[in-house]
Amino acid sequence: MNWNNIEKSWNEFAELNNVELIYDERNLFHTIECKYEVHFQAEHGESSFSGVLWKSQDGHNRNRTKIFTKFSTEKSLHNFELKNGGIKKLFLRNNLNDFEKNIARNLKELNGKNLSLKDNVLEIELNGIISSKSVFDKVTELIKKVKTYR
Repeated sequence: MNWNNIEKSWNEFAELNNVELIYDERNLFHTIECKYEVHFQAEHGESSFSGVLWKSQDGHNRNRTKIFTKFSTEKSLHNFELKNGGIKKLFLRNNLNDFEKNIARNLKELNGKNLSLKDNVLEIELNGIISSKSVFDKVTELIKKVKTYR
């Protein structure tokens, strides 16, 4: 993982949305915790991307990204939750409709941990930090797809 590419892609994403990247760094003995945050207003609503990168010499990195979007719509969207994990997923797969299966497939491609939509607020958690513009684009497309869910 190239740490410079991560910072560059987060800066580009912030510039694309005409907002400032909020960056915070803490030195914790043998590890450096880097936080990246971007808050912006988009056509689908108000979004916040938050990434945490742990720079460790030991290689024990716990990187993650959380995305929150509050949709601006008069209609209430259908609530649902998807979790990407283990044997439980095998039993739940048959209960999903085609649209939810497509969303679950997109979440898996993004190395997603979970996705939930409740009261027009979408929360997505990824098992890593977003490290390229193409991943930002895929997440943005996923958000747009979820908004169309009725």
